[in-house]
Amino acid sequence: EDREFVFAEQPSDPEMRESVNTWVWDQGTDFGMPRIGVEAVADQWETHDIQFNLAFADGRVLNMFGTGKVHDPLGPDGRPRVLGAGPIEFELVKPFEHWKARIRGDANVTSIEAQIAGEQPGSGTGERAPIELEYDIRSAAPPWESGSLLEVAGRVLATQEEGDLMGGPRFEQLFRATGTLRVGDDEYPLDGGGLRI
Repeated sequence: EDREFVFAEQPSDPEMRESVNTWVWDQGTDFGMPRIGVEAVADQWETHDIQFNLAFADGRVLNMFGTGKVHDPLGPDGRPRVLGAGPIEFELVKPFEHWKARIRGDANVTSIEAQIAGEQPGSGTGERAPIELEYDIRSAAPPWESGSLLEVAGRVLATQEEGDLMGGPRFEQLFRATGTLRVGDDEYPLDGGGLRI
């Protein structure tokens, strides 16, 4: 269970990485969120990288990329439960069973067509939209550690650069997602699932 808690302070190894990432889908067909995450690297500990992606069935895409000021990692009980930066925050409620996610900020507005044409994050029309998203992450299956299902995968991750690129040992877990998404004045219920890494 200790692996579920985040780092309480900057690690001494400058390459050490901490992250929480989710890929979320709604059981409806209106929207999906192909990546929401906070990435913390020890050598730049005062800011963490953030990413938020929201795609609608009508072709609209809203995203946030960049860095954000680090949130206090300590929860109400004094344990390091929060990994957050700027507009995005993940909070551990119960190890391997329940997390909460909160996003509040302005997202870049673009489209699937613009991305296919090569538009890079942060470029485009400059149009912005206010986003509010809160969702509960409730585990639907036990976690599995990358490389533990097949011997050859474990060997590759332990001895080749693929493991280093992934940030070292990590686990993944399927979950159910419920919450509320607001984009401007529009509100959407979220009832779906996802993958947490």
